[in-house]
Amino acid sequence: MSNLTTAPHPLLTPGRQVPWFALPDAAGRRVSPADYRQRNPLLLVLGGALPAPGLEHLLIALHERQAALAEEAARLLVIVQAAPGAAVPHAAPFVLLYDTDGAVHARLGVPVDAPFALPVLYVLDRAGVVVAVSMGLAAGATAVAEDLLAWLAYRALLCPG
Repeated sequence: MSNLTTAPHPLLTPGRQVPWFALPDAAGRRVSPADYRQRNPLLLVLGGALPAPGLEHLLIALHERQAALAEEAARLLVIVQAAPGAAVPHAAPFVLLYDTDGAVHARLGVPVDAPFALPVLYVLDRAGVVVAVSMGLAAGATAVAEDLLAWLAYRALLCPG
């Protein structure tokens, strides 16, 4: 779990509730993390503006671990700063949300002109509380994906069911 942190962070900090928001998916339906509350832990991936360097590698790594995500009952919401319908590399089978003006990125601590390494990832428990945060892919997409799965398993030990 080396790439993720539970320490204070310039983004949302662990222990905080994710603020409410709803964004359109590719079909135009409004989707919110609240739709999953009390049902599934979530991985929120903020990919930034397209093209998003590193996003494709991370999505491939997570796709390769789809069975492990399903075992944890986790859902993945990928948020990109783009107009609905914009092509995102390797987005399926994940829920893709479009943050056209970047307002949700900013609300989640990732300003449009982010000085951070993208993507930014949040691990949320079933109550929508941030458990861990990761920035960028310095360790590589595979290592980050493995760390995310480790945090999901750890969260499941603390809060089973």
